[in-house]
Amino acid sequence: EEIALVESGYVTPGGKIIHNNEMEGDIKGVFQISPVALDQLKIKTTVPKTRANFDSSDATVDPWVKQPYDDIYGSVAMQAVAASMYALYLYFEVAGKPDISTLDGRAKFWATHYNSLADEKGTPQYYKRKLSEIDAAVKSAN
Repeated sequence: EEIALVESGYVTPGGKIIHNNEMEGDIKGVFQISPVALDQLKIKTTVPKTRANFDSSDATVDPWVKQPYDDIYGSVAMQAVAASMYALYLYFEVAGKPDISTLDGRAKFWATHYNSLADEKGTPQYYKRKLSEIDAAVKSAN
């Protein structure tokens, strides 16, 4: 949920949190998922237990590897599945299971692995500031 808030969340004047489901460019959706991330999720060794659980559920007709990208981008639920699996992949297989029990830890993980420090908004400070701004906007509207 935090990643979606940082990537695309904003608060209406009435205090409702909504997301910009951006579909322009290569990186799309509420979670701002790239085709590179989706390509990684098609590799059989990427989060195999999570993929096996997804494939054996009644959530979808096709296994993950056969999910068309347009179907993933076209459904916020599928975007959430993709973002979750990609975050698991990054956490377990790339980042070496960093401590994400604190906001600082999650912000650093997001900036270093999910987003990019090359992005001007891809910093731990941005992550924390965006969450703080959303929280303040919701509280002031209610």
